Order: sequence, then structure tokens, then C-alpha cells
Amino acid sequence: MEAMQSQTVDVVQRMKVITLVMKTPKEVLESQGVTQDIEVFSLDKLQEHVESIDMANDLHSIGRLVPLLDYLRNLHANIRAKAAKVVSTIVQSNPKSQQLVMEANGLEPLLSNFASDPHVVVHTKALGAISSLIRHNKAGVAAF
Repeated sequence: MEAMQSQTVDVVQRMKVITLVMKTPKEVLESQGVTQDIEVFSLDKLQEHVESIDMANDLHSIGRLVPLLDYLRNLHANIRAKAAKVVSTIVQSNPKSQQLVMEANGLEPLLSNFASDPHVVVHTKALGAISSLIRHNKAGVAAF
């Protein structure tokens, strides 16, 4: 039993570790040598975990949904685009996460990125996330 437990991964704990960078002030990250590439890598890893609807819903439970949505306003286009891709995955065919993102005002930065971001990839990822967020979501359609 102990050998089996040592081989299992606590995905929620892993998501907490991955997203810790999102909750850490930018100045602290810079002082510790955390680069933009590391932030993008963290978003890629998070993307893998939230492909499971249960893990997508757990992101809110562990207090990491709002920091993810804050990444939609990041100074770096590649981080904004990756964050939008993760949001798209979280809300795709997932009414609970759609509601949580709407309650956290997640539509607003997505619309802003779609309407006025100077980078095409950010437009594209924001549009995908908007589409996933409002699909079969009356509140999302009304807000759109």
C-alpha cells in the first residue's frame, strides 16, 4: 500500500504548486529569478491538469481561479494568450466553471483582449475562451 501511495500524484496539490507563481507578487518572482518562460511553462502544466472537469472545478476551490483571470491582464502577450487558453479549457462544456468565471468577472478581460489587444494570438485565444464561456450559458450570452 505504501509503495502504491508513493507512486500516486495528488493533482490538486500539484495545481497549487503550479499556480503558486500566479499568487506571488511580480517583484518577488523577479528577485527569485522566475522568468516569463517559467510562467508560460506553469500555464502549460496547469492546462494539462484542468482538462479534467473535476480539476477545472477544483481550481476555484483552491483559490487559483481569480489569479488565473488576473493573468489575462498580464503585460506579456504570450502569458495573456496562455491564460485565455486555460480559461477556455476550464469553461468548455462545464456549467459550474462557466458560472464561477462569470461571477469572477472573467468575461470582461476576455472581451477587452479580443477587442483591443495588439497581438493576434491573444485575440484568437480570447475569442476561443469567450466562445467556450458563453456556449449554453444564458448569463454569459446576456453579458456578451
